[in-house]
Amino acid sequence: MAFGDIAAAAERDLPGGGVLLDGELVVWHEGRLAFDRLQRRLNRTAATIAREIREAPAHFVAFDVLRLAGEDLMVQPYLRRRERLERFFAEERLGPPWVLCPITLDRAEAERWMEEWAAADVGLEGIVAKKLDQSYRPAARGWSKVRIRHTTEAVIGGVTGTLSRPGGECSGDGSMSPAAFATSAAAPR
Repeated sequence: MAFGDIAAAAERDLPGGGVLLDGELVVWHEGRLAFDRLQRRLNRTAATIAREIREAPAHFVAFDVLRLAGEDLMVQPYLRRRERLERFFAEERLGPPWVLCPITLDRAEAERWMEEWAAADVGLEGIVAKKLDQSYRPAARGWSKVRIRHTTEAVIGGVTGTLSRPGGECSGDGSMSPAAFATSAAAPR
């Protein structure tokens, strides 16, 4: 099982009666978030997974609590759910691999966090802003992400021959030669 260590920790650390946490699995490796190390656990042999668990253990970063002791908390406002989540972490004395995501209501502090994280280059994408009075809405995005750095998404493809008549020949070994072209995307005409 790719995350058998987290499943075992859940059985060991979380009380029965129904706990549902909203969060994210992360792997810290060499001082950074390492998404590639997280992916290495998927579709791998048991030996590879065991090695990854030893070398780069996963952690579950909890953002929200949706069910606790069998009680559905999704209809409650985020601020109340957050208070329950913090109390749950304290009462259960949860430690690694369980991580309580930090929170602040102070915009200046959030900006400072983003500056520090960007300077440290630890692999964090940004912060999430939630409405304090909002209930949890399954399958609906009820939050906004503020990115630390601006990124661009790209689609990369290859064509042999011409665009009007694809399918020309590749080099003798069947490979394509790399080339690059960059431009601003124009609106279709």
